[in-house]
Amino acid sequence: MQTILLFLLLASSKDDAAIAAMRASHVKSAGARVVVWAPKEWPAEKRSSVTASLDRVVAQVETTLARRHEAPIEYYISGSDELPSHVYGGYAHKAGDRPVVFLSGLDSGEAPHIHETVHLVGGEFHSLLLREGIATYVQFAVQPGKMRPLVKLGATDLPSLDKAAAAIVAKNREQALGWIAKPAKSVDFTSRPERGMFYAVSASFTAHLVRELGMSAFMEAYGSENPVAAIEQRSGKTWRQWTDEWLKKIGA
Repeated sequence: MQTILLFLLLASSKDDAAIAAMRASHVKSAGARVVVWAPKEWPAEKRSSVTASLDRVVAQVETTLARRHEAPIEYYISGSDELPSHVYGGYAHKAGDRPVVFLSGLDSGEAPHIHETVHLVGGEFHSLLLREGIATYVQFAVQPGKMRPLVKLGATDLPSLDKAAAAIVAKNREQALGWIAKPAKSVDFTSRPERGMFYAVSASFTAHLVRELGMSAFMEAYGSENPVAAIEQRSGKTWRQWTDEWLKKIGA
């Protein structure tokens, strides 16, 4: 318990320090639903454009998730990859934490702002499979082909996401089905490619759950302490049945 509390403290303290530093070095721009802290070297037009874009993304994510985030969301934009994209507190983010998203890579053609906004609006999670699954699913629904690790796997839209997941299952069946069979709150990845495979599998499986359950029912289960049990109870199907249905759908 002490180790967990120390981890939470370190994660939030690091982010608090980053916020203080970026407020001193960045320029603030306010939108209807967002507050953006952008690099000073950005032209005013670019700051305005990005702020408007983030306003639209918040609305799109809320509509897709059938969930509203009441407080304005603060975005802190890094000009480098030294501070990777994440929500305040990272995996330790919980309800009541600062509504903050750190973003990097906006000029790379990717869309981390969608992915991280889903994490924030989605709230607390108890399964990394479903957390990354719903964030990747929504990212592909809103802006397909904007996630480089998945593009490398051939996933450029939702249909090709299923094909990529099927190929991963064909080559790494035990590992892929292990991720689904025991959807833990954390997963230790050995490499970036492995993380990309996890994202593809989780997104394809989550998309199947959302299509069958509906987004409202899925999000209700997502926030429960035992999402697997919640989905089983609501649907009347076991987790194994859900897995078998998904495998049949993607042809694996």
